[in-house]
Amino acid sequence: MTKSYEPTDEDNKLVMALSGDMSGFFKDEGERSAKFREILRDHGIDLTASTIEYTKYTTDGDMRRGGSLYTIAEVKNEIGSKGAEPHA
Repeated sequence: MTKSYEPTDEDNKLVMALSGDMSGFFKDEGERSAKFREILRDHGIDLTASTIEYTKYTTDGDMRRGGSLYTIAEVKNEIGSKGAEPHA
């Protein structure tokens, strides 16, 4: 049985916030990922940047339950930020 989903006004507000704010320029991936987490938080989605145990690495954002990760965000800076992209 196929189910369909009808986007809500809140869904649309989140998409508009992401498309508007994330299309800006950021000095680095840290700044971009902080803005991404802020937008999600403003819409009731709590993503937290946290250090991965026994490593020096930090996630761009993650969600956990009972100590287990179930969502990990990987944020990249905009095209042209490295000079290696052919269409920048």
